[in-house]
Amino acid sequence: MKYHTTIKSIATALITVVIIMSSCHQEEVQVAADDTTVINVKVNKVGSDNMPTAISATGKIQSSARVNVAARMMGYAQTITVDLGDRVRQGQRLAQLSVEELNNQKSQINASIAELNAMISNVDKNYNRMKALYDKKSATQKELDDISTQKDAMAAKLSQAKEKLNELNTMMSYATISSPINGVIVEKMIEQGELVNPGRPMFAIEGVGRYEASVMIPESAISQIQKGEKVKLTLKSTGEILEGKIAKINTSALRTGGQYEVIIDLSQEAQKKELFSGMYVSAEIAIPVTSQDQSASTSTITVDQSAIVHKGQLVGIYTITDDQKAMLRFIRTGKTIGDQVEVLSGLSSGESYILTADGRLYNGVKVNIQ
Repeated sequence: MKYHTTIKSIATALITVVIIMSSCHQEEVQVAADDTTVINVKVNKVGSDNMPTAISATGKIQSSARVNVAARMMGYAQTITVDLGDRVRQGQRLAQLSVEELNNQKSQINASIAELNAMISNVDKNYNRMKALYDKKSATQKELDDISTQKDAMAAKLSQAKEKLNELNTMMSYATISSPINGVIVEKMIEQGELVNPGRPMFAIEGVGRYEASVMIPESAISQIQKGEKVKLTLKSTGEILEGKIAKINTSALRTGGQYEVIIDLSQEAQKKELFSGMYVSAEIAIPVTSQDQSASTSTITVDQSAIVHKGQLVGIYTITDDQKAMLRFIRTGKTIGDQVEVLSGLSSGESYILTADGRLYNGVKVNIQ
């Protein structure tokens, strides 16, 4: 029994030794392989320059087309055919106002027109008879002129009645509230049965497919921005980056508490994102440092954003050691302006860092600078 136990112990020990030797051999092979790996890289030097300043602002995404649909006549909301969030087409009926009083007026005018037509027909007959008598010297000129005047008066009344009918038909057309654009109902400010006055907004419609951003700039910075300047926007809900350009600058802040509204046109790429009106954004507008500002400003250490490496919550960048090997150095970063990132600590001006590599970088791998 002891003999068998001894044999098993010896066998177990031999197997363990074989595994260890095999593992060591594999490590030696890996080290050997790593020693022979050389990755071609391109480097850049840490910049020390007057980094552009940036104006930060907050705002919202909004549709570039928004209209308020208001009533043009007084009446009760008889029917409402749309609701909040409905998509509508240009010309689509949104609501119908009651036109009972207008219908009564229209009936009266039509009756007047019919009566005037009958009277004019009778006057025409009398005029023709009087003209025949006048030609035979059996009627005076005054008698002919009187009936001619009567005929003209009737024709004038008929013309006025028809004009009133046209005005009434135009007014009745206002009872149909239609959408002026293709879009979505974003506000519904009327309920069925309510009395509507002329000029009262009933619906707000926003166009779809084209969005912009509206941000508020403080008075201390409004003079530093211009139309056409590039803006980087960040969606607060998703963290997505959007690009845009300043399209409009409102130079009045009388009703906005000293904040100036700036409208930013989003790029075509940004328009393809899933955007909704009201989404919060933060904006960063780069302001280049002028020659007058350079003497008063302090230089900033910057690196290319594409070279930054993220390891969990840490931020680093690959540098090159004296023996031409890659070494990840952790740094502390500041502002990002365009494609440049401010380095607060971890790098010195003039140091080289790896910008691009043909393979996967890791600590200790040999590199060849191209």
